[in-house]
Amino acid sequence: LASIPAGTAKGIFPGRVAWVYNPKAAQWTGAGNYWDPAVNPQAEYNQSFTAGIAALSGGKNDTDSWDKIMRWFNDNHGRPGTGYQAGDLIAIKINQNNTAAPAADHGNAMNANPQSCVAVVASLVNAGIPQEDIWIGDPSRAVTDNIFNPIHNAFPKVKVVDFFGNNGRVTTTNVEGVFPNKDVKNAESACFYK
Repeated sequence: LASIPAGTAKGIFPGRVAWVYNPKAAQWTGAGNYWDPAVNPQAEYNQSFTAGIAALSGGKNDTDSWDKIMRWFNDNHGRPGTGYQAGDLIAIKINQNNTAAPAADHGNAMNANPQSCVAVVASLVNAGIPQEDIWIGDPSRAVTDNIFNPIHNAFPKVKVVDFFGNNGRVTTTNVEGVFPNKDVKNAESACFYK
């Protein structure tokens, strides 16, 4: 069957999907945890992330790729001709759906991979975004230590946000009335809304 696209393609190259294959990045064989640092070399994740956003944006490096992505976004959201501006907040929503309470780790529940989280933050910092302007986490769940510690150790000024807001994490309020549709809760976490 032929693909039948739904919706309107968006982006610098509308509808483009970027995929990076790097078998050196994820070497888990089923023993231990899929996210253990021993089977997930951070340098491989960093290289793969940089290659992915370059493929997505047409950029040459982290700085050029993020500038292209942010300029496209701003051009389409009321700030034409501008890229990142000092004080802009960058919010990254990770998947922690399988963590209902604070814990050291989430075992092998399917949640965010620590190395992917560090790679996206490293890419932004390499592009000149101050750590203080970056928020990463899941404001409706717990960010476990196996995610928090690698981010915080590498980037201590980045705000790691979760529902509980303790042990170095921060929490955030909600902004009501932000979605036009009625089939979802009409509120958004303030760090993402901003």
